[in-house]
Amino acid sequence: MMRRSSALLIILVMLFLSCCAMADGLVMAGYEGSTNGRKWENNLFFKRMEEKTGLVFTFRQFSNADEYRAWVDGLTAGSDLPDVLFKASLSDAQARALYEKGILIDLRPYLEQYMPNLWAHLQEKPERLKAISTDDGAVLTLPVIDPLQVNNVYWINETWLKQVGMAMPMTADELTKVLRAFRDGDPNRNGQRDETPLTFSSMWDLRFLQHAFGIVTNDYYQYADDSDKVVCPLFTEENRAWLTWMHTLWEERLLDHSGFSSGSSMRSITDSKATITYGVVCGPTPTQMIPNDALGSYAVLQPLAYGGKQTYRSLLGDISGGTFAITTHCADPEAVLAWADYLYTEEGYYLSHVGAAGIDYEVHDNGTWSWLYEQSQSSAAIHRDTVISDGSQAPGYVPVSAQRAFDDAASQKMIDGLETFIGFTRQACPPVMLTAEEKAELAVVWPSVSRWCEEHMTWFVTGDLALNDETWEAFVKGAEELGMSKVTAVWQKAVDRYHQREDAE
Repeated sequence: MMRRSSALLIILVMLFLSCCAMADGLVMAGYEGSTNGRKWENNLFFKRMEEKTGLVFTFRQFSNADEYRAWVDGLTAGSDLPDVLFKASLSDAQARALYEKGILIDLRPYLEQYMPNLWAHLQEKPERLKAISTDDGAVLTLPVIDPLQVNNVYWINETWLKQVGMAMPMTADELTKVLRAFRDGDPNRNGQRDETPLTFSSMWDLRFLQHAFGIVTNDYYQYADDSDKVVCPLFTEENRAWLTWMHTLWEERLLDHSGFSSGSSMRSITDSKATITYGVVCGPTPTQMIPNDALGSYAVLQPLAYGGKQTYRSLLGDISGGTFAITTHCADPEAVLAWADYLYTEEGYYLSHVGAAGIDYEVHDNGTWSWLYEQSQSSAAIHRDTVISDGSQAPGYVPVSAQRAFDDAASQKMIDGLETFIGFTRQACPPVMLTAEEKAELAVVWPSVSRWCEEHMTWFVTGDLALNDETWEAFVKGAEELGMSKVTAVWQKAVDRYHQREDAE
């Protein structure tokens, strides 16, 4: 990687010398997407990138999602365009619409020559290039590549497991027994029955437990099997068995009874001195629900086995696009892409996620690193002023080795658990880009189908609707009458097109 990084810097210097006139004329626009108070014009990441590359940006930074979306939708080829969209948060449909309006350029012709680091990552796994390409081979936005990108995972309190004398659960039945022990065994040792065995924040969270009955679906309840046939597993006996299990957990108060009615932010424990009351939590990290000081107590709950096999849904694979785009206003996309390519190196990861060595962090003899800052400085301030890693996604590569190198035992434990977990994940359907026509077809039926399915599954879980042959038949029939078969047909068409498409070279 170091060799490629050196070559990149040479490219950057050559490009900068050939286009000095534009150095103070580049405009970068985008959506920060967080409440961290970061101002791009004051952030050290951009100043350090300027020192490395010579490229100078002025900024149009949006902090309100609705305002940013309205601004993007209102762009026209004749308007006052920025040169770059950074932390662009563009969906496939938005990027395609901007491209067809003459606002975005196709990045594909530039990648191999001007983005050697990104190109190497794309060649390492050819499906990555396919995932960010349109059907005609255009690449409209740059991705973030994170081999540990899983998103919703269940985390279990290992300290509680030890307190109740139980091993890590490996099946749905074993998890049920553990949750009962969490409920009854006073694992937080405060003498009160205040434990919540398993907390969640929506039916969407709960659906990640469908894997315990062999079910993996996308957000449209679709799954492409090994022969590329798209099916809806929602109406199978496996899903009925899963809903029956969920209802049992609900009835025994093993599930959080506020899970359907309040968000995680309202129930999260933020005080490091507070008693921990959660046995199993759901999220990208446990820290959505518990304080950082309790992180070391939690471990990744590995996928529960069903029929002797373990599987789990991967939301995005290891790559997701929409983070960076160049407009037709940009006079020198080669230089801008070379600037972005630095973020696909290990050095670029550290600069964007950690800061500068010797100033913001130090590397120890054993290869680990730790922060360098006064105790009076909060991590929030460091992230606001020094790096760009939180908020909306930025382009770049997130190496596992660098994540594991952080000198913190709890973090290293999380990384190790996630790396094992990744081996069991699969995407329910290939990363297809739905056409405008397909999206229009879904828009006609999906809102009513989705509402019907989510409402009924929630009622089955809570017991507001008894799950029996009659209600199950009505559930299936209603979804079909509202158009679930049309949803499946749309996804089948998209998956067929994806596999028929020649790999981009």
